Amino acid sequence: MLLVDTCVLLDLIRDVTRKDVQAHNLIAAAALLTAAENGNDLIVIVADQVRAELTDNQPGVEEEARGGLTKFREQVKRINRVAAQFGAATVIDTTHLADHVARTVAVLQRWTQVAIAAPAGPDVERRAMRRVVQALAPSRKGKESAKDCLVVESYLEVAGELRSAGFIGRIVFASSNTAEYHDGGSQTLHAQLQADFGVHAIEFAPNFGAAKHSLGL
Repeated sequence: MLLVDTCVLLDLIRDVTRKDVQAHNLIAAAALLTAAENGNDLIVIVADQVRAELTDNQPGVEEEARGGLTKFREQVKRINRVAAQFGAATVIDTTHLADHVARTVAVLQRWTQVAIAAPAGPDVERRAMRRVVQALAPSRKGKESAKDCLVVESYLEVAGELRSAGFIGRIVFASSNTAEYHDGGSQTLHAQLQADFGVHAIEFAPNFGAAKHSLGL
């Protein structure tokens, strides 16, 4: 079972010219999506808070992605013109990138369509607020991170219900928002979250590649 955070879903449509956009993570994401769409191999859960954040943030990420590609394609045109002046007979063709963003958005839509919703009831909201008040990860002093806390508590609720019902499969929470979930500048999940996730045997993955590995798919 895969529990997805907003940022890891938005990673699907980010500006492809960014260095942190890696093909191996997108290949893993495609494999996971296929497994989920097949019906039996993988269940994907999306918290209501994540869906709300997607609505708020997706337009900006799309705009950034289009801007990055436009800038890249203009650079290639300039380089082609310069190279031609020195006898280059071959040009770099970027026409295949014209509809790249639209294709990534279509993939993101498939993820949201295949996912099962995880609503946040009053108990989840109360526990999320307690995390904020007590500065429990992913919240911390000076930064409330209320939305992150609501996502975490939504998934703890789901995982707890599943374990109580006898589910023994792997549960992985995927989020590339490591600034909030890792301990300081380390690559280790915050101790508080390790304890909370450990109660329900939830594994943490910072990207789709790690999630695929943890799920054994």
